[in-house]
Amino acid sequence: MNPPALMRAALSRWGFLRTGRKSRDPYPKPNTPGVPAEAHPYVIHDFFAFRGVLFGRGVVDHALGDLPRLSVLLEEERWLPVEWQSDPVNPSTPTKTAFSFHVTLPSGVGGEATAKIKLFIHFRAEHLHIIAPGGGRLKADRFLSTEAVFWEHIRGLSSGCVLEVGARARSGITRRDLFPPGLSYVGFDIVAGPNVDVVGDAHELSAYFPAESFDAVFSIAVWEHLVMPWKVSLELNRVLKTGGIAMINTHQAWPSHEEPWDYFRFSEYAWASLFNRATGFEILAAGMGFPGVMAAALALPHHQAEGIEWHYGYLASRCVVRKIAPTSLSWPVATKDVAVGTYDY
Repeated sequence: MNPPALMRAALSRWGFLRTGRKSRDPYPKPNTPGVPAEAHPYVIHDFFAFRGVLFGRGVVDHALGDLPRLSVLLEEERWLPVEWQSDPVNPSTPTKTAFSFHVTLPSGVGGEATAKIKLFIHFRAEHLHIIAPGGGRLKADRFLSTEAVFWEHIRGLSSGCVLEVGARARSGITRRDLFPPGLSYVGFDIVAGPNVDVVGDAHELSAYFPAESFDAVFSIAVWEHLVMPWKVSLELNRVLKTGGIAMINTHQAWPSHEEPWDYFRFSEYAWASLFNRATGFEILAAGMGFPGVMAAALALPHHQAEGIEWHYGYLASRCVVRKIAPTSLSWPVATKDVAVGTYDY
């Protein structure tokens, strides 16, 4: 065998292409001894899953030429090889590899299971086992951490009524069963369909329900489609009991969709303009999470130099509020006088 062929065989044996960036024949499960992190200092910048795709970025030290291979371990001893690429933010050196990757997760792996995914970084003679690579990101994710206060309130209710604004099971998802038997649930949506009990416009909630009907209200991915969200906050005040709680989940950054009924994006700092003492609320928690990269479509050179695509936007934004008093504010503008056409998605 000639020298080039020997080199190619060696690279194949260790699962590398000539670039060292991608694995041609990865070995997901380690067959080498594990070593402590001190042997290969590392930093995990990102490690999270969103809609079935696991995304990761990190940096790891290694011996000259001993480039890493990656794999992840799911629950029930399911292993996945990971094809990594150079991290666009952090430069690599001959003894320090900055990697990034995204890998499609098997069907059914989501929710809490993603927090249990383990990362393995393989070298020729040893490997690192990183038990909770996403732990830091999950703890720091303000969107995730703001949900608990809503469910604590729900668990404290022995009876009452919960309203979901935007309850239609468009993709087969319903949240009716998340609530204990002592609570009645009302599904409200602008379009009739599965899981919808009352059809109507959220801008006129008080026209469908008596004052102070609900102990809790929640809404998922609706607020960006409200042509006047400030009016809906006033309507929430009218149908929510004093002391009742509401949770709103929407986006801070997301592609335009369901046009022309796509109006707003909300940072965690915007919620105070809708929920405040004048509108009869106090904010219990607010936060953004699930970071997303944002790039100029024209890829302008000066934007590239600034690395603007790695200044994160956030896919999700949430606020949890409590009604502290009725409000005398009103916004006597009809939806039909502002919106174009009729929402029919």
